[in-house]
Amino acid sequence: MRKLLVLSIITIAILTLINACRRPFDPFEANNSGHADFTKFVAIGGDYMAGYMDGALYAAGQENSVGNLLATQFIKYAKLDAFRQPTDSLQHGFGFNLGGSKPDFWTEFHLGNKTDCQNVTSLFPLNDSLFVNSSPAMQGNLAHILGFFQNESVPGARVTDYLDPSFSTNYYFFGRSPYFQRFAHIQGNSTMIGDALAQSPTFFALWPGMEDVYNYALRGGKNQTITDYAAFDAALDKALDTLTHFGAKGILANIPDISCYPFFTLIDPMGVVLNDSLATLLNSLSQNYYNYQVGANGFLISDSTQSPHPNRLMHTGEYVLLSVPTDSLKCNYLGVFDTIPGQYILDHFEIDNIKNAISHFNSKIASLGAKYNLPIVDMNSFFNRVKTGYMFNGIDFTSSFIEGGFFSLDGFHPNGRGYGLIANEFIRSINSFYKATIPEINISDLPGIIFP
Repeated sequence: MRKLLVLSIITIAILTLINACRRPFDPFEANNSGHADFTKFVAIGGDYMAGYMDGALYAAGQENSVGNLLATQFIKYAKLDAFRQPTDSLQHGFGFNLGGSKPDFWTEFHLGNKTDCQNVTSLFPLNDSLFVNSSPAMQGNLAHILGFFQNESVPGARVTDYLDPSFSTNYYFFGRSPYFQRFAHIQGNSTMIGDALAQSPTFFALWPGMEDVYNYALRGGKNQTITDYAAFDAALDKALDTLTHFGAKGILANIPDISCYPFFTLIDPMGVVLNDSLATLLNSLSQNYYNYQVGANGFLISDSTQSPHPNRLMHTGEYVLLSVPTDSLKCNYLGVFDTIPGQYILDHFEIDNIKNAISHFNSKIASLGAKYNLPIVDMNSFFNRVKTGYMFNGIDFTSSFIEGGFFSLDGFHPNGRGYGLIANEFIRSINSFYKATIPEINISDLPGIIFP
Protein backbone atom coordinates (compact mmCIF):
# COMPACT_ATOMS: atom_id res chain seq x y z
CA MET A 1 0.00 0.00 0.00
CA ARG A 2 2.84 2.34 0.90
CA LYS A 3 4.59 1.53 -2.42
CA LEU A 4 1.41 2.37 -4.38
CA LEU A 5 1.14 5.68 -2.57
CA VAL A 6 4.76 6.59 -3.38
CA LEU A 7 4.25 5.66 -7.08
CA SER A 8 1.11 7.77 -7.23
CA ILE A 9 2.93 10.77 -5.79
CA ILE A 10 5.81 10.32 -8.29
CA THR A 11 3.37 9.98 -11.21
CA ILE A 12 1.52 13.15 -10.22
CA ALA A 13 4.83 15.01 -9.87
CA ILE A 14 5.99 13.93 -13.35
CA LEU A 15 2.67 14.92 -14.98
CA THR A 16 2.76 18.26 -13.21
CA LEU A 17 6.29 18.88 -14.46
CA ILE A 18 5.36 17.96 -18.04
CA ASN A 19 2.26 20.18 -18.02
CA ALA A 20 4.28 23.04 -16.57
CA CYS A 21 6.67 22.80 -19.56
CA ARG A 22 3.87 22.85 -22.14
CA ARG A 23 2.84 26.08 -23.84
CA PRO A 24 -0.75 26.74 -24.93
CA PHE A 25 -1.27 25.68 -28.57
CA ASP A 26 -1.18 28.65 -30.91
CA PRO A 27 -2.06 27.83 -34.55
CA PHE A 28 -0.27 30.95 -35.78
CA GLU A 29 3.04 29.66 -34.42
CA ALA A 30 2.99 26.60 -36.67
CA ASN A 31 5.88 26.48 -39.14
CA ASN A 32 3.88 26.33 -42.36
CA SER A 33 7.01 27.17 -44.38
CA GLY A 34 8.81 23.88 -43.80
CA HIS A 35 12.35 24.11 -45.20
CA ALA A 36 11.55 27.21 -47.26
CA ASP A 37 11.46 30.91 -46.35
CA PHE A 38 8.66 32.89 -47.99
CA THR A 39 9.26 36.24 -46.31
CA LYS A 40 10.61 37.78 -49.55
CA PHE A 41 8.73 36.17 -52.43
CA VAL A 42 8.97 37.12 -56.12
CA ALA A 43 7.10 35.72 -59.12
CA ILE A 44 8.75 35.65 -62.53
CA GLY A 45 7.34 34.60 -65.89
CA GLY A 46 4.98 35.65 -68.62
CA ASP A 47 1.23 35.82 -69.18
CA TYR A 48 0.09 33.29 -66.58
CA MET A 49 2.24 34.57 -63.73
CA ALA A 50 1.12 38.13 -64.54
CA GLY A 51 -2.61 37.27 -64.64
CA TYR A 52 -3.31 37.87 -68.34
CA MET A 53 -6.96 36.90 -68.87
CA ASP A 54 -9.77 37.37 -71.43
CA GLY A 55 -7.25 38.48 -74.03
CA ALA A 56 -5.77 41.33 -71.97
CA LEU A 57 -3.95 42.40 -68.83
CA TYR A 58 -6.39 44.19 -66.54
CA ALA A 59 -6.62 44.82 -62.80
CA ALA A 60 -9.29 42.22 -61.94
CA GLY A 61 -7.34 39.56 -63.84
CA GLN A 62 -4.09 40.52 -62.12
CA GLU A 63 -5.76 39.92 -58.74
CA ASN A 64 -6.00 36.27 -59.79
CA SER A 65 -2.52 35.89 -61.25
CA VAL A 66 -0.65 32.79 -60.17
CA GLY A 67 1.91 35.03 -58.47
CA ASN A 68 -0.68 36.99 -56.50
CA LEU A 69 -2.69 33.93 -55.48
CA LEU A 70 0.45 32.28 -54.11
CA ALA A 71 1.40 35.48 -52.32
CA THR A 72 -2.04 35.66 -50.71
CA GLN A 73 -1.49 32.24 -49.12
CA PHE A 74 2.08 33.09 -48.12
CA ILE A 75 0.93 36.29 -46.42
CA LYS A 76 -1.72 34.40 -44.45
CA TYR A 77 0.34 31.37 -43.49
CA ALA A 78 4.05 31.91 -44.13
CA LYS A 79 4.97 35.42 -42.94
CA LEU A 80 5.42 37.00 -46.38
CA ASP A 81 6.07 40.73 -45.88
CA ALA A 82 4.24 42.15 -48.90
CA PHE A 83 3.51 41.51 -52.56
CA ARG A 84 3.16 44.38 -55.01
CA GLN A 85 1.98 44.08 -58.61
CA PRO A 86 2.18 46.69 -61.40
CA THR A 87 -1.61 46.99 -61.62
CA ASP A 88 -3.00 48.12 -64.96
CA SER A 89 -4.86 51.44 -64.78
CA LEU A 90 -7.17 51.04 -67.79
CA GLN A 91 -10.69 49.98 -66.83
CA HIS A 92 -10.73 47.18 -69.40
CA GLY A 93 -6.98 46.65 -69.69
CA PHE A 94 -5.12 46.04 -72.91
CA GLY A 95 -3.84 43.01 -74.73
CA PHE A 96 -2.12 42.01 -77.94
CA ASN A 97 -4.20 41.84 -81.11
CA LEU A 98 -3.44 38.27 -82.18
CA GLY A 99 -4.88 38.77 -85.65
CA GLY A 100 -1.80 40.69 -86.68
CA SER A 101 -3.78 43.66 -88.05
CA LYS A 102 -3.98 47.21 -86.76
CA PRO A 103 -4.48 48.33 -84.07
CA ASP A 104 -1.85 46.51 -82.08
CA PHE A 105 -3.98 46.22 -78.93
CA TRP A 106 -7.50 45.49 -77.76
CA THR A 107 -9.44 45.51 -74.48
CA GLU A 108 -10.47 42.50 -72.45
CA PHE A 109 -13.18 40.22 -73.82
CA HIS A 110 -16.60 40.18 -72.19
CA LEU A 111 -19.71 38.20 -73.05
CA GLY A 112 -22.38 40.12 -74.91
CA ASN A 113 -25.02 39.64 -77.58
CA LYS A 114 -23.72 39.61 -81.14
CA THR A 115 -25.70 39.27 -84.36
CA ASP A 116 -23.62 37.41 -86.92
CA CYS A 117 -23.62 37.56 -90.70
CA GLN A 118 -26.44 35.00 -90.83
CA ASN A 119 -28.58 37.30 -88.64
CA VAL A 120 -28.34 34.93 -85.67
CA THR A 121 -27.97 36.62 -82.27
CA SER A 122 -26.13 34.82 -79.49
CA LEU A 123 -23.72 35.39 -76.61
CA PHE A 124 -20.24 36.00 -77.97
CA PRO A 125 -16.88 37.29 -76.63
CA LEU A 126 -16.73 41.01 -77.49
CA ASN A 127 -14.00 43.60 -77.10
CA ASP A 128 -12.81 46.96 -78.43
CA SER A 129 -9.75 48.15 -80.30
CA LEU A 130 -7.12 50.37 -78.69
CA PHE A 131 -4.95 52.84 -80.59
CA VAL A 132 -1.87 53.83 -78.65
CA ASN A 133 -1.22 57.20 -80.28
CA SER A 134 -4.82 58.48 -80.21
CA SER A 135 -5.88 57.34 -76.75
CA PRO A 136 -4.87 59.60 -73.81
CA ALA A 137 -5.94 56.87 -71.38
CA MET A 138 -3.70 54.36 -73.15
CA GLN A 139 -0.78 56.78 -73.17
CA GLY A 140 -1.28 57.45 -69.47
CA ASN A 141 -1.38 53.73 -68.78
CA LEU A 142 2.01 53.29 -70.45
CA ALA A 143 3.61 55.90 -68.18
CA HIS A 144 6.43 54.71 -65.95
CA ILE A 145 5.53 53.80 -62.36
CA LEU A 146 8.07 53.96 -59.55
CA GLY A 147 9.26 51.42 -57.03
CA PHE A 148 9.99 47.72 -56.96
CA PHE A 149 7.40 45.03 -57.64
CA GLN A 150 7.39 41.51 -56.31
CA ASN A 151 5.51 40.27 -59.36
CA GLU A 152 8.21 40.57 -62.02
CA SER A 153 6.07 38.80 -64.63
CA VAL A 154 5.57 40.34 -68.05
CA PRO A 155 3.05 39.23 -70.70
CA GLY A 156 4.92 38.01 -73.77
CA ALA A 157 8.28 37.70 -71.99
CA ARG A 158 10.50 34.90 -73.27
CA VAL A 159 13.26 33.38 -71.15
CA THR A 160 15.76 35.26 -73.31
CA ASP A 161 14.07 38.52 -72.20
CA TYR A 162 14.57 37.87 -68.48
CA LEU A 163 18.16 39.17 -68.48
CA ASP A 164 17.93 41.56 -71.43
CA PRO A 165 17.95 45.28 -70.47
CA SER A 166 16.62 46.29 -73.91
CA PHE A 167 13.34 44.62 -72.91
CA SER A 168 12.76 47.50 -70.48
CA THR A 169 13.28 50.28 -73.03
CA ASN A 170 10.55 52.94 -73.19
CA TYR A 171 7.85 51.72 -75.58
CA TYR A 172 7.77 55.05 -77.43
CA PHE A 173 11.49 54.73 -78.12
CA PHE A 174 11.31 51.41 -79.94
CA GLY A 175 10.84 49.35 -76.78
CA ARG A 176 9.67 45.77 -77.28
CA SER A 177 7.29 45.47 -74.34
CA PRO A 178 4.46 47.88 -73.47
CA TYR A 179 4.22 46.07 -70.12
CA PHE A 180 7.71 45.84 -68.63
CA GLN A 181 8.68 49.39 -69.54
CA ARG A 182 5.88 50.56 -67.20
CA PHE A 183 7.44 49.11 -64.04
CA ALA A 184 11.09 48.38 -64.81
CA HIS A 185 13.03 50.13 -62.06
CA ILE A 186 15.24 51.95 -64.59
CA GLN A 187 13.94 51.98 -68.16
CA GLY A 188 16.50 50.73 -70.65
CA ASN A 189 18.76 49.42 -67.90
CA SER A 190 16.72 47.09 -65.66
CA THR A 191 16.08 43.42 -66.30
CA MET A 192 13.33 41.23 -64.89
CA ILE A 193 15.83 39.05 -63.00
CA GLY A 194 17.88 42.05 -61.91
CA ASP A 195 14.87 43.86 -60.44
CA ALA A 196 13.81 40.65 -58.70
CA LEU A 197 17.29 40.10 -57.28
CA ALA A 198 17.49 43.70 -56.04
CA GLN A 199 14.74 42.81 -53.55
CA SER A 200 16.85 40.03 -51.93
CA PRO A 201 14.25 37.31 -52.49
CA THR A 202 14.18 34.28 -50.22
CA PHE A 203 11.80 32.37 -52.51
CA PHE A 204 10.76 32.59 -56.16
CA ALA A 205 8.20 30.98 -58.44
CA LEU A 206 9.33 30.93 -62.06
CA TRP A 207 7.35 29.60 -65.02
CA PRO A 208 9.67 29.67 -68.03
CA GLY A 209 9.14 28.74 -71.66
CA MET A 210 5.45 29.39 -72.26
CA GLU A 211 6.05 32.50 -74.34
CA ASP A 212 9.10 30.98 -76.04
CA VAL A 213 6.76 28.64 -77.89
CA TYR A 214 3.25 30.08 -77.55
CA ASN A 215 4.09 33.58 -78.85
CA TYR A 216 4.63 31.68 -82.09
CA ALA A 217 1.65 29.33 -81.80
CA LEU A 218 -0.92 31.99 -80.88
CA ARG A 219 -0.11 33.92 -84.06
CA GLY A 220 -0.02 30.96 -86.39
CA GLY A 221 3.73 31.38 -86.72
CA LYS A 222 3.21 34.77 -88.39
CA ASN A 223 6.13 37.16 -87.78
CA GLN A 224 7.23 35.02 -84.83
CA THR A 225 9.86 32.38 -84.21
CA ILE A 226 10.24 29.74 -81.53
CA THR A 227 13.18 30.57 -79.27
CA ASP A 228 16.42 28.93 -80.37
CA TYR A 229 17.06 25.88 -78.20
CA ALA A 230 20.63 26.81 -77.27
CA ALA A 231 19.61 30.39 -76.44
CA PHE A 232 16.77 29.09 -74.23
CA ASP A 233 19.06 26.66 -72.40
CA ALA A 234 21.71 29.27 -71.70
CA ALA A 235 19.27 31.99 -70.63
CA LEU A 236 17.34 29.76 -68.21
CA ASP A 237 20.56 28.39 -66.70
CA LYS A 238 21.87 31.94 -66.20
CA ALA A 239 18.57 33.13 -64.68
CA LEU A 240 18.46 30.27 -62.16
CA ASP A 241 22.13 30.61 -61.30
CA THR A 242 21.55 34.31 -60.58
CA LEU A 243 18.42 33.76 -58.49
CA THR A 244 19.86 30.97 -56.35
CA HIS A 245 23.36 32.42 -55.95
CA PHE A 246 22.60 34.00 -52.57
CA GLY A 247 20.61 31.05 -51.24
CA ALA A 248 17.07 31.73 -52.45
CA LYS A 249 14.89 28.67 -52.93
CA GLY A 250 12.13 28.37 -55.45
CA ILE A 251 9.93 26.37 -57.76
CA LEU A 252 9.62 25.92 -61.55
CA ALA A 253 6.78 24.85 -63.83
CA ASN A 254 6.88 23.18 -67.23
CA ILE A 255 4.87 23.74 -70.42
CA PRO A 256 1.50 22.16 -71.35
CA ASP A 257 0.81 20.51 -74.70
CA ILE A 258 -0.89 22.57 -77.39
CA SER A 259 -3.80 20.12 -77.64
CA CYS A 260 -5.04 21.25 -74.20
CA TYR A 261 -6.22 24.69 -75.34
CA PRO A 262 -9.61 25.48 -76.95
CA PHE A 263 -7.91 28.40 -78.73
CA PHE A 264 -6.43 25.79 -81.05
CA THR A 265 -8.97 22.97 -80.94
CA LEU A 266 -12.43 24.60 -80.86
CA ILE A 267 -12.87 25.16 -84.59
CA ASP A 268 -13.00 21.97 -86.63
CA PRO A 269 -10.40 22.08 -89.44
CA MET A 270 -12.78 19.86 -91.43
CA GLY A 271 -15.44 22.56 -91.33
CA VAL A 272 -16.42 22.67 -95.01
CA VAL A 273 -19.48 20.41 -95.07
CA LEU A 274 -20.80 19.78 -98.59
CA ASN A 275 -23.75 18.07 -100.18
CA ASP A 276 -23.43 16.34 -103.55
CA SER A 277 -24.17 19.40 -105.70
CA LEU A 278 -21.75 21.67 -103.82
CA ALA A 279 -18.98 19.07 -103.91
CA THR A 280 -19.49 18.69 -107.66
CA LEU A 281 -19.46 22.47 -108.14
CA LEU A 282 -16.26 22.99 -106.19
CA ASN A 283 -14.52 20.12 -107.97
CA SER A 284 -15.52 21.65 -111.27
CA LEU A 285 -14.26 25.10 -110.31
CA SER A 286 -10.96 23.69 -109.04
CA GLN A 287 -10.61 21.20 -111.90
CA ASN A 288 -10.74 18.36 -109.36
CA TYR A 289 -7.45 19.52 -107.82
CA TYR A 290 -8.71 19.31 -104.22
CA ASN A 291 -10.99 16.29 -104.66
CA TYR A 292 -13.87 17.57 -102.56
CA GLN A 293 -16.05 14.90 -101.03
CA VAL A 294 -19.67 14.81 -99.88
CA GLY A 295 -19.60 15.52 -96.12
CA ALA A 296 -16.75 17.12 -94.14
CA ASN A 297 -13.79 18.65 -95.99
CA GLY A 298 -10.84 20.66 -94.77
CA PHE A 299 -10.59 24.43 -95.10
CA LEU A 300 -8.39 25.75 -97.90
CA ILE A 301 -4.95 26.88 -96.66
CA SER A 302 -1.49 27.63 -97.99
CA ASP A 303 1.22 25.10 -97.17
CA SER A 304 4.74 26.39 -97.71
CA THR A 305 6.12 22.84 -97.65
CA GLN A 306 4.21 21.95 -100.84
CA SER A 307 5.47 22.77 -104.33
CA PRO A 308 4.69 23.85 -106.99
CA HIS A 309 1.06 24.30 -105.79
CA PRO A 310 1.14 25.49 -102.17
CA ASN A 311 -2.62 25.45 -101.57
CA ARG A 312 -4.34 22.40 -100.11
CA LEU A 313 -7.16 21.35 -97.80
CA MET A 314 -6.55 21.07 -94.08
CA HIS A 315 -6.11 17.72 -92.39
CA THR A 316 -7.51 16.41 -89.14
CA GLY A 317 -5.10 17.35 -86.36
CA GLU A 318 -4.27 20.76 -87.82
CA TYR A 319 -5.62 23.90 -86.16
CA VAL A 320 -7.80 26.85 -87.09
CA LEU A 321 -7.12 29.44 -84.41
CA LEU A 322 -9.89 31.05 -82.38
CA SER A 323 -8.69 34.48 -83.59
CA VAL A 324 -9.97 33.75 -87.13
CA PRO A 325 -12.78 36.08 -88.36
CA THR A 326 -15.73 33.70 -87.86
CA ASP A 327 -18.15 35.72 -89.99
CA SER A 328 -15.76 35.34 -92.93
CA LEU A 329 -15.84 31.57 -92.46
CA LYS A 330 -19.63 31.54 -92.29
CA CYS A 331 -20.62 33.95 -95.04
CA ASN A 332 -17.63 35.05 -97.14
CA TYR A 333 -16.40 31.56 -98.04
CA LEU A 334 -13.05 32.08 -96.34
CA GLY A 335 -11.30 28.74 -96.50
CA VAL A 336 -13.29 27.73 -99.58
CA PHE A 337 -12.60 30.24 -102.36
CA ASP A 338 -9.84 32.07 -100.49
CA THR A 339 -7.15 30.51 -98.33
CA ILE A 340 -7.28 31.21 -94.61
CA PRO A 341 -4.35 33.58 -93.88
CA GLY A 342 -1.40 31.98 -92.14
CA GLN A 343 -1.81 33.90 -88.87
CA TYR A 344 -5.08 32.03 -88.28
CA ILE A 345 -3.92 28.45 -88.85
CA LEU A 346 -1.27 25.99 -87.73
CA ASP A 347 -0.39 23.30 -90.24
CA HIS A 348 1.25 19.97 -89.48
CA PHE A 349 4.74 21.36 -90.04
CA GLU A 350 4.21 24.21 -87.56
CA ILE A 351 2.57 21.90 -85.01
CA ASP A 352 5.54 19.54 -85.19
CA ASN A 353 7.85 22.50 -84.52
CA ILE A 354 5.76 23.45 -81.50
CA LYS A 355 5.62 19.95 -80.05
CA ASN A 356 9.36 19.41 -80.53
CA ALA A 357 10.11 22.73 -78.82
CA ILE A 358 7.86 21.93 -75.85
CA SER A 359 9.58 18.56 -75.49
CA HIS A 360 13.03 20.15 -75.50
CA PHE A 361 12.13 23.03 -73.20
CA ASN A 362 10.44 20.72 -70.68
CA SER A 363 13.46 18.45 -70.69
CA LYS A 364 15.72 21.43 -69.99
CA ILE A 365 13.43 22.71 -67.22
CA ALA A 366 13.60 19.28 -65.59
CA SER A 367 17.39 19.01 -65.82
CA LEU A 368 17.95 22.52 -64.47
CA GLY A 369 15.46 21.87 -61.68
CA ALA A 370 17.63 18.93 -60.67
CA LYS A 371 20.81 20.99 -61.03
CA TYR A 372 19.56 23.76 -58.73
CA ASN A 373 17.54 21.48 -56.42
CA LEU A 374 14.18 23.01 -57.36
CA PRO A 375 10.83 21.18 -57.59
CA ILE A 376 8.93 21.14 -60.88
CA VAL A 377 5.19 21.71 -61.12
CA ASP A 378 4.10 19.32 -63.87
CA MET A 379 1.71 21.62 -65.72
CA ASN A 380 1.90 19.40 -68.78
CA SER A 381 0.26 16.55 -66.88
CA PHE A 382 -2.17 18.86 -65.06
CA PHE A 383 -3.51 20.48 -68.25
CA ASN A 384 -4.01 17.03 -69.75
CA ARG A 385 -6.07 16.11 -66.68
CA VAL A 386 -8.18 19.21 -67.18
CA LYS A 387 -8.65 18.29 -70.84
CA THR A 388 -10.13 14.90 -69.94
CA GLY A 389 -12.14 16.23 -66.98
CA TYR A 390 -10.98 17.39 -63.56
CA MET A 391 -13.01 17.75 -60.36
CA PHE A 392 -12.03 19.94 -57.42
CA ASN A 393 -14.21 20.43 -54.32
CA GLY A 394 -17.23 19.12 -56.18
CA ILE A 395 -16.75 21.44 -59.19
CA ASP A 396 -16.18 19.89 -62.62
CA PHE A 397 -13.64 21.47 -64.97
CA THR A 398 -12.77 20.64 -68.58
CA SER A 399 -10.91 22.39 -71.38
CA SER A 400 -14.15 23.12 -73.27
CA PHE A 401 -14.54 26.73 -74.32
CA ILE A 402 -16.66 28.77 -71.87
CA GLU A 403 -18.72 25.92 -70.39
CA GLY A 404 -15.59 24.02 -69.27
CA GLY A 405 -15.11 26.50 -66.43
CA PHE A 406 -11.30 26.62 -66.63
CA PHE A 407 -10.37 28.94 -69.50
CA SER A 408 -11.25 32.60 -69.91
CA LEU A 409 -12.94 34.10 -72.97
CA ASP A 410 -9.75 34.11 -75.06
CA GLY A 411 -9.54 30.29 -75.00
CA PHE A 412 -5.88 30.22 -73.98
CA HIS A 413 -5.51 31.94 -70.60
CA PRO A 414 -7.42 30.59 -67.58
CA ASN A 415 -10.17 32.45 -65.77
CA GLY A 416 -9.90 33.20 -62.04
CA ARG A 417 -10.84 29.68 -60.99
CA GLY A 418 -8.45 28.19 -63.52
CA TYR A 419 -5.62 30.28 -62.13
CA GLY A 420 -6.63 29.16 -58.64
CA LEU A 421 -6.34 25.52 -59.65
CA ILE A 422 -2.90 26.21 -61.12
CA ALA A 423 -1.79 27.99 -57.95
CA ASN A 424 -2.93 24.96 -55.94
CA GLU A 425 -0.69 22.74 -58.08
CA PHE A 426 2.22 25.01 -57.12
CA ILE A 427 1.23 24.78 -53.45
CA ARG A 428 1.08 20.97 -53.58
CA SER A 429 4.55 20.79 -55.08
CA ILE A 430 5.92 23.31 -52.57
CA ASN A 431 4.42 21.42 -49.64
CA SER A 432 5.73 18.08 -50.89
CA PHE A 433 9.28 19.25 -51.66
CA TYR A 434 9.86 21.68 -48.80
CA LYS A 435 7.77 19.82 -46.19
CA ALA A 436 5.59 22.92 -45.88
CA THR A 437 1.91 23.03 -44.91
CA ILE A 438 0.57 25.95 -46.94
CA PRO A 439 -3.24 25.51 -47.25
CA GLU A 440 -4.73 25.33 -50.72
CA ILE A 441 -6.89 28.10 -52.16
CA ASN A 442 -10.68 27.88 -51.96
CA ILE A 443 -11.57 27.86 -55.64
CA SER A 444 -15.20 28.76 -54.93
CA ASP A 445 -14.05 32.21 -53.80
CA LEU A 446 -12.61 32.98 -57.26
CA PRO A 447 -14.48 34.20 -60.35
CA GLY A 448 -15.26 32.08 -63.38
CA ILE A 449 -16.85 33.27 -66.62
CA ILE A 450 -19.13 36.25 -65.96
CA PHE A 451 -22.43 36.04 -67.82
CA PRO A 452 -24.50 39.18 -68.56
